[in-house]
Parts: sequence; structure tokens; C-alpha cells
Amino acid sequence: MQEEEEEEEEEEEEEEEEEEEEEEEEEEEEEEKRKIKKEEEEEEEEEEEEEEEEERRRREEENNNKKKKKKREEEEEEEEEEEEEEEEEEEEEEEEEEEKKKKKKKKKKKKKKKKRKNKKKKKKKKRKKKKKKKKKKKKKKKKKKKKKKKKKK
Repeated sequence: MQEEEEEEEEEEEEEEEEEEEEEEEEEEEEEEKRKIKKEEEEEEEEEEEEEEEEERRRREEENNNKKKKKKREEEEEEEEEEEEEEEEEEEEEEEEEEEKKKKKKKKKKKKKKKKRKNKKKKKKKKRKKKKKKKKKKKKKKKKKKKKKKKKKK
């Protein structure tokens, strides 16, 4: 009888041990699963952070490019405006120069015309004077002749 009890007890002990072992194994498995899950989560989080960082960098780059483009366009526009202004100024100067030349030419022409007119006037005066002189001379001669004739008589 005692032997039986001992055997039974041994069996029970063995069973208990087995159960404990199983429990331990399960716990270890659970622990392993949790660990794996945690690692996966961490990995996922890291990946997400990397993606976010990448996205942030991409947006930043895009913004920088936009700014650069805008600046370049503004500079080009400014340059264009300056060129236009310069061209306008040049045109104005040329026009002024042209105007001056025209005025000078006109003045010269006027002067020449006046000179010619004066010359003509002078000539006319001279001729008149000459004519007058001639007339006077003729008159004098006539008078002289008359006097002579009178004297002769």
C-alpha cells in the first residue's frame, strides 16, 4: 500500500513538474513573442521617422528651389526693366541730338539766306549809287556843255 502511495505521489510530482515546465515554456514563448513584437514596432517607428524626415527634406528642398526660381525670375525682370530704361534713354538722347542737328541746320540755312539777302541788297545799293553817280556826272557834263555853249555865244 505504501508503495502505491509513493508511486502516486511520484506521479503527481512528475505531473506537476511537467506542468511547471510547460508553463515556463509558454511564458518564455510569450516573452519571445512580446520581444519580437516590440522590435517590430520599434522598427516600424524608425521607418516612419525616416520617411517623415525624408518628406521634410524633400519639402524643404522644394521650397528652396521655389525661392531660388522666384529670385532668379525677379532678377531677370529687374534686368529687363533696366535694359528697357537704358534703351529709352538712348532713344531720347538720339532724338535730342537729331533735334539739335536740325535746329543747327535750320539756323545755318537762315544765316546763309540772310547773308545772300544782304549781299543782294548791297549790290543793289551799289548799283543805285553808281547809277546816281553816273547821272550826276552826266548832269554835270551837260551843265558844263551848256555853260560852254553860252560862253561861246
